[in-house]
Amino acid sequence: MEVSTRVSRAEMQESIHLNRTTKSWAALIFGNLHLMLYSIAFLIGAGVAIGKAVSGHDPDLWRELLILIGILLFLAAIMYFKWSGNPSKTAKRINALNGTVRFESEGLHERLGSGASSFIPWTTVTRWKEGKRVFMVCTGRTFRTIAKAQMSEGDIVYLRAILQANVR
Repeated sequence: MEVSTRVSRAEMQESIHLNRTTKSWAALIFGNLHLMLYSIAFLIGAGVAIGKAVSGHDPDLWRELLILIGILLFLAAIMYFKWSGNPSKTAKRINALNGTVRFESEGLHERLGSGASSFIPWTTVTRWKEGKRVFMVCTGRTFRTIAKAQMSEGDIVYLRAILQANVR
């Protein structure tokens, strides 16, 4: 069975979501630790400003509080975009390769539009997952996204069976 490797943005987003593990969350926290510490400092500053503004010591602190909240939202946006990546760009890169994947009893055969090909035996495939729109096949830290839209119902059943039989 041969399938095109073309994926849409939604399919790539689902594949990225399927690939996230608990280690991914730890990487997010430690990779953005400096942003989180800044956020905590801003929250403490906002708490102090609210306390002073409510008690009447300095009514002009509301403006400073809004600035602190704006900075906090900016840091949260940076963390979100850093974490979510850009599935549209990733999908465009994959689609530009114009490749195909063939599933056989020995493993995966990949062929790019340029003519380059590779073989991945089932023994190197570490895991696989199935979503609503995609199958995700992992070899180490690399994952391949196979869109269900490119397959018939019979192909989906065949692929599920071959993955269940060969990937432990």
